[in-house]
Amino acid sequence: GRPHAAWGDTACRVTLTLAQRMEPPIFMHYQLTNFHQNHRSYISSRLDAQLRGDDYDTQQAYTDAIEAKCGAAADTCTKGSLASDKVDANGTQLYWCNPCGLIARSFFTDEFALLDPDNATVAMSNASIAWKSDIDKKYAPTPAENVHNVRLPEEDELVTDPDFVVWMRTAAMDKFRKLYRVIETPLEAGEYTVVVNNNYDVTYFGGEKAVLLSQTTILGGPNTRLGYGYVIVGAVCVLVAIVVKITESTRAKLE
Repeated sequence: GRPHAAWGDTACRVTLTLAQRMEPPIFMHYQLTNFHQNHRSYISSRLDAQLRGDDYDTQQAYTDAIEAKCGAAADTCTKGSLASDKVDANGTQLYWCNPCGLIARSFFTDEFALLDPDNATVAMSNASIAWKSDIDKKYAPTPAENVHNVRLPEEDELVTDPDFVVWMRTAAMDKFRKLYRVIETPLEAGEYTVVVNNNYDVTYFGGEKAVLLSQTTILGGPNTRLGYGYVIVGAVCVLVAIVVKITESTRAKLE
């Protein structure tokens, strides 16, 4: 399943102050900066048939598909149901990754718990964080009759984990938020504590991470960077249209 360290090994605490009462539903997001999920080679590094649990006619066809789509993140996993022809620096057997690809292998593994001002744990759910269409059609356990696309139980657990499904829907910007949990009870004003199981290293890509609580409006949640992007693209399109119109008018007069 999800790789993580014991809570006692990596846990840290962050204080979160609510200036006023928040009404449900309340959404907990995590945020990453300087992480380019929108890079072409990153987006394409996945094998959708493998994620759906589809089987292949032969083992060669299966491993060829993994290698073609997932490249360096294809056959370098330390656990798996199908051994590759590689070993690591210590001579330990490596396996074909399932799920394979850069998106799956960079899955965000931090975990969060929220404590209220009385130090009681706030109930949160991940039942509705992923798109229903993704859960129903794109990510499934491997059927028992599969011969080649076969997963370990913990790999099946990972692929169908709503947190994993959310992560696999790549972001458009290098600074993004992803939904982590939904809180269905009101939060009164006061100081809350976020307990973080701090597994995910952001130093190697020079990034930062944060956790946020938000509410939605009729227009959805806040995403100012994406909004700015749409405005800029729209302004450029209008400017180009004006230039084209002026050019055509000038050409018509000259003729």
